[in-house]
Amino acid sequence: MGKKISDNPTAAEMMQAAEAARLIASLGIVPPDGPLADAAKALADVVDKAGVLTLPDRFNTAFSGVGWVTCGSMPTEAMESAIALKTAGRVEGATKLGAG
Repeated sequence: MGKKISDNPTAAEMMQAAEAARLIASLGIVPPDGPLADAAKALADVVDKAGVLTLPDRFNTAFSGVGWVTCGSMPTEAMESAIALKTAGRVEGATKLGAG
């Protein structure tokens, strides 16, 4: 497969920020309240949402062999469900999900 969607410079920059946020959070040195706590919560949101940046690539890797690729209008929930079904060995269920 060619270049990944997550190789887009903007996505790559956001993923780097998420990795930095994970590192900061792992240090556990943020106070429980105040501006630093607010910043830590914002960074945690970045970390939680960063997985969506690689979702199209994970979907394409999982299903390109059967002729499926994601497009901009495919709901993230559908991609996540299809990947979970395929990972669980339920390729037929994933196929039905994509057809319906």
